[in-house]
Amino acid sequence: MGRILAMAALALLGSSRAGAQITLSAGFETLHWVEDTRPRKVEERGPLATLELAWTRRTASPLRLAYRSRYYYGWVDYHGSYLFADDQAATGNSRYVGTEQAGLLLARVTSALDVYGGIGGDWWGRTLGANEREDFTVGFTRFGIIATLPRVESLWIDAGGKFVFKTIEDAHLRNLGFDQNPFLHPKGRPSAYARVGFRVLDAVSAQAYVDGYRFGASPPVEVTRPGQPPSVVHQPASDLRLVGLKLTYAF
Repeated sequence: MGRILAMAALALLGSSRAGAQITLSAGFETLHWVEDTRPRKVEERGPLATLELAWTRRTASPLRLAYRSRYYYGWVDYHGSYLFADDQAATGNSRYVGTEQAGLLLARVTSALDVYGGIGGDWWGRTLGANEREDFTVGFTRFGIIATLPRVESLWIDAGGKFVFKTIEDAHLRNLGFDQNPFLHPKGRPSAYARVGFRVLDAVSAQAYVDGYRFGASPPVEVTRPGQPPSVVHQPASDLRLVGLKLTYAF
């Protein structure tokens, strides 16, 4: 993770000399993860620290390229059930660490309105215990608008939709005693997001946002353990919601 962050910082500094606007953001967000399980619902909630590096190409053309590089880390509370005893209540802590990388193409419609589309990837690890670990890879596209309010030029809104086209979950089943470790593929569902920003100073802005993902259940797969009959495993339908605040400095 440190190597990725250093490479991203060097790339952004280099692009600054090439005529791009660079921004650095830091803040906190509340994660809320819910799995549709029976008889007990699995739920996680807690704070994550976030850091974001970004650049947007400076050009007179109405079309501009942009890149966003985001990193997050934190511990959240777990409330649910045990893996092989879903009727027994369990509590604990889960650790999240991940990064989101995305490229965007923005088109200027008016001086107060941009439309954009982009493609990106989100990679995060979710550690639930000594042997329980899940690694997610999510590919997505975004389509949205950025609008500055006519009478309040220091206030802007960024809103749109996110569409998942690829999801891979590595549940590390061998750590749980299984002979195989097939990847799971939760089905991505469309989701909406929104950000509201306010320019506090010329180079400093505060932002509040809501984002996340929606996943349908993954197709079941069969796995085996020594001396036991085959088991069927799958990732239940899950929702991930993020509500955050961050401060942004523009170079």
